[in-house]
Amino acid sequence: MNPYRNKRSDLVILLVLGVMAVIGIYVIYNELTAPRSTVDSEALDFYPDPLQTSADSVVLPPMQRGKVKFLFTPKASYSITATLVSKRSYFGGPMNWLSPMDYALVWGSVNHLLDKIKFRQVVRFCLYRTKEALDPAYINRHVSNNHLIPSTPNLRKALRKARKGNVVKLDGYLVYVTALREGQVMTNWNSSLTRTDDGNGACEIIYLTRLQIGDKVYE
Repeated sequence: MNPYRNKRSDLVILLVLGVMAVIGIYVIYNELTAPRSTVDSEALDFYPDPLQTSADSVVLPPMQRGKVKFLFTPKASYSITATLVSKRSYFGGPMNWLSPMDYALVWGSVNHLLDKIKFRQVVRFCLYRTKEALDPAYINRHVSNNHLIPSTPNLRKALRKARKGNVVKLDGYLVYVTALREGQVMTNWNSSLTRTDDGNGACEIIYLTRLQIGDKVYE
């Protein structure tokens, strides 16, 4: 009987059990932290332009992160159904906590040109380049980079669920954000209100109240 062989067998068994334990903990953790959702079986249509209406009577509650308080002035009610072509997460600092992820979205006939366009998100901007001559004016009117402010912890968790190529629907408000540190204005963040602008200030800042990914709805 070879004692070394038995020790190697015991070590292999322990390693396998350890891996299985880690996988089990990971599965259980994902189940416990998974965002809650409901089902909406109505198909999402990525052709129409985003819907923007008045939000004059809307009051949004402030948010607090440590010593920083965020105030929201709704500029418009907003709903967009589009294809997710890129997303990027942000970490560190109160503004990145407020808006932890950007979605780059396209709608309309741009969906039929995706094999000819490459998208890239850099420091809160969405950049793209085309593989052949395309109408840049049309593309610019049907591409948006969206800074997402989840209004609930469930929505904060749900943001990571969307994958490139998913059709998503975002509902909420385009907002003007004022960040106060101990009562003093730290910074302001203003949403675009038009789909025809570009460059700095052209992104939509969405106070998100509802997110649909395929047939899953998160609030």
